[in-house]
Amino acid sequence: MKKNIIILTDSCSMFTAQEAKDNNIGIIPLHIIYQDGTDVLDTEENVIKHNLYEEITKQETKTSQSSLGEIEEFFRESLTKAEKVIFIPVASNLSSQAQTALSIAAKDEFKDKIYVLETFMSASTAQKELALYGNELIKQGLDIEVILEKLKKYSEDTLMYLVPGDLQRFAKGGRGKKLMVNIISFLKIKLAIKWGSEPKKASSSRKIRNILEDIFSKLKEDMKKLKHNFEKAKIYFVYNKHCSEKTLNIIYAFLEENKTNFEESQMPNVVVAHAGLDTFGFIILPETK
Repeated sequence: MKKNIIILTDSCSMFTAQEAKDNNIGIIPLHIIYQDGTDVLDTEENVIKHNLYEEITKQETKTSQSSLGEIEEFFRESLTKAEKVIFIPVASNLSSQAQTALSIAAKDEFKDKIYVLETFMSASTAQKELALYGNELIKQGLDIEVILEKLKKYSEDTLMYLVPGDLQRFAKGGRGKKLMVNIISFLKIKLAIKWGSEPKKASSSRKIRNILEDIFSKLKEDMKKLKHNFEKAKIYFVYNKHCSEKTLNIIYAFLEENKTNFEESQMPNVVVAHAGLDTFGFIILPETK
C-alpha cells in the first residue's frame, strides 16, 4: 500500500544506509570527482572502495550534483512508494542540486507530486535532522503545505559555523571567492564562516582557540536573537575521523573547559572533498516542541 508522503534527501545528509532504511528515507548520492578523472558515487561502499580520504591528501577533488537522469529515476522510484514526495537537497549555496531538482519537479510527470524544499542550511546534521523532523510531521497527518512551512522555518532557525581545513582547496571549489580565502590562506590564517543565504566571515585568526572563542560568542548572540537558551541548546560538533589529532585536542579542550553540552556528528564527504580533512564546524538546531 502506498504511503501518502515520504521524504527523499541526498548523501550530504550523511545517513547511513541502515538509518535511511529504518526511517524509510530515500538517499540520492552526490558525486566526488578525483583529479585523475575517477567519479566516485557518494555512498558508504564507494568511499571505502575508492579510498576517498587517502586520495584527498594526494590529489585535488571536486564534487558534482546528481545527474538529471539520476534525480528523475529517484523521483519515479519514490512515487511508486508514495503519492507525494518531499525532496530535501543539499543547501543551494553549496550545490546546484536544488535548482536541478526544481526544474525536474516542474515537469508534468512530477507536478503536484514532487515538492523540493530549497534551503541554505541543509548539510550534515542539519539536513539529516530536517529529514527526520519531516518524518515526524508526516506521522502527525499534517497537510503537505503545513509540513513544508514548518520545515522551512526549522531550517531558517538553524545555526551553522564552518571552519575549512584547507582554504586553498575551498577556494578552488568556488565556495569562498567572496571571502578572499586565497589571501587568507597565503597568510596561513584560519577562517570561520557563518553559513546562511550569503555565507559571511565570522572570525579569522592564526590560532584555532581564538576561532572557537569567536564562534561561541557569536552563537550566543545568535541564540539570543532567536530567543533560545544557549545553555540548554544541543550543539553538534561536526568533523571527520581523519581530522588531525592536534586540531581535535584543541577543540575538545575548549569544549571541556566551557562545559559544553555537545554531540559529535560526521562531516559530509562532499564538504571534506572541497574543504580538506581538518574541516570542522558547529551546528545548533531549533527546538521542535
